[in-house]
Amino acid sequence: MPKTAPFDEHAVTYDDWFEQHPFVYEAEVRAVGKALPGRGRGLEIGVGSGRFAVPFGIGTGVEPSEKMRDLARARGLDAVRGTGERLPFADGTFDFALFVTTICFLDDIERSFREAHRILRRAGTIVVGFVEKNSPLGKEYEERKAESVFYHEAVFKPLKKITAGEPVAKGHGRGSFLVIRGRREGIM
Repeated sequence: MPKTAPFDEHAVTYDDWFEQHPFVYEAEVRAVGKALPGRGRGLEIGVGSGRFAVPFGIGTGVEPSEKMRDLARARGLDAVRGTGERLPFADGTFDFALFVTTICFLDDIERSFREAHRILRRAGTIVVGFVEKNSPLGKEYEERKAESVFYHEAVFKPLKKITAGEPVAKGHGRGSFLVIRGRREGIM
C-alpha cells in the first residue's frame, strides 16, 4: 500500500523544503545529472512535485499521491497515478528511469526495480538517488524518523550548516546523498 498520506496532507510543505534548502537541492540536482544519460525519453518514478524531473526535461512521472501529482502537473509534467511496483506503461517504453529519494517509501523495492527494468528499452539506464543510511546524516534522520513527516533530507553536512554549494564527488562513504546508475542489458 503506497505511503501517500504524509504527501497528500503536506504536499506544499514538502515542496517548500527545496526553496528553504537551495544549496542542498542544487547539489542533489548536480549529482543526479552526472548519472543521467544525455538524451532519451525518461520516466521519474515517485516524481513527487516534479523538482527533479523538470530540470532534466523528463516529461513523465509516476506518483501515487494525488496532491503531489497536482504540483507536478502545475510544473508541466505528465504526472500519472501509479506506484513503482506497478508501472502503468508498456514494456520497453523509456530510455531511462529515475528514482530520487523514493526507495525508502516503496513497499517492494525488488519488484519496483523489476518494473523499471521492464519499462526500459534495451540498453536503458536506471538512476537511483538516496540518502545513505550509514552516513552521519542518514543516522541522524534514522534517529529522528519518528519526528519527521517525510524522512527526507540530504548531502554532506547537517542542513543548518549548509550555507553554500556542496561538492559532488565520485565514490561513496563520504557524503550522504548517493546516486547510482545501472544499465539494462539483454533483449526484451
